[in-house]
Amino acid sequence: MGSALLLCLAVEVLGAPPDPDYSKAPFGMAGREISLYCGALSQNRKRIAVGGNGGGSDWFVWDIETGEKKSKGLMVRGWPLGLALSPDGKTLAIGSGTYQVPGSIELWDVGSGNRKGTLKKHKDTVMCLGFSDDGKLLASGGIDGAKLWDVAEEKLLQEVLTDEQKGDAFL
Repeated sequence: MGSALLLCLAVEVLGAPPDPDYSKAPFGMAGREISLYCGALSQNRKRIAVGGNGGGSDWFVWDIETGEKKSKGLMVRGWPLGLALSPDGKTLAIGSGTYQVPGSIELWDVGSGNRKGTLKKHKDTVMCLGFSDDGKLLASGGIDGAKLWDVAEEKLLQEVLTDEQKGDAFL
């Protein structure tokens, strides 16, 4: 259901493809079947990012106004399960993990499509991410708790709601 909602949002924002066989699909994924797992809208509402599995762990970023694909990539580890675009729209953070792969957060340069770094302190799947308003901090949440990161230094600053703390959090 989330994939369908995200696809509807993207088609609403970017416009429906002009031909019925989707050969000019607005996402530049013509001829590909992809399961969308997550999406993010930039704070300035100018870019949309989606992540999913289309034979690999794919991610894409588009300019909402023009429909132009700004960047795309193939993740190194796991499936994309949580996304966040930095406030300036230049960095994409992707949370991942599976039952076989420990969680991690990959940081990607949207302009070049190159991976900038990986944050690896999660022991399990990372499912949600959010940048601070200035883009210097990143919050991540996953099965093993929440963490706060310094993006530039790729450094863990604080752990919140760790496995040990979760039992008491909702009492």
